[in-house]
Amino acid sequence: MEKTARVLVIDDDEAVLDLLRQKLSPHFSVVTTDDSRKVVDVARANKPDVILCDIDMPHMNGGEVAAALQKVAALAGIPVVFMTNVLSPSEVQGLGGVVGGHRSISKRAPIADLIAGIRASLAPATRG
Repeated sequence: MEKTARVLVIDDDEAVLDLLRQKLSPHFSVVTTDDSRKVVDVARANKPDVILCDIDMPHMNGGEVAAALQKVAALAGIPVVFMTNVLSPSEVQGLGGVVGGHRSISKRAPIADLIAGIRASLAPATRG
């Protein structure tokens, strides 16, 4: 079996983080933070292969988080997948699965769809 990918999940709702940690842990190594202001430090410390980021958060929204990550050379190439509770799965699909220039998924989508989105984000940047 291939190396387990590391996924950093950022969401201001601890219940969402707990649920995602539980659902994703059988498939990936999962690190979480509920403070968007700490994402650069957490990403530097944990070297994730992909980042799942809520769009609507206090302090820094998903777009601001993605921009902050892009400013750090060591983190700029990490794929960011936005999660949203504002859009339904069909609305996200209607946008081609992209919101704000990033692969996106509705928080209401089945967990299998989220896992598939993570794997699809990892595919172009296969790491050895």
